[in-house]
Amino acid sequence: MGENNTISINVRFPQAAADGLKALSDIQGVTVSDYIRALVAADLEKNKDVLEDYQRKVVELRSKMKFE
Repeated sequence: MGENNTISINVRFPQAAADGLKALSDIQGVTVSDYIRALVAADLEKNKDVLEDYQRKVVELRSKMKFE
């Protein structure tokens, strides 16, 4: 998580959801992409402790693996 690299992820929404996202982003005065990025950033922040714990466990498990 603290990286500044940007990647593109394609997602698909039903038309009604896309229309709702467009309306909400218009109300906020931002693009749909910016609106979705803000939603994702808020969810990542909300789950920060879980994600950090997961990362620690991945590092721990990888260090226990032995490749021959």
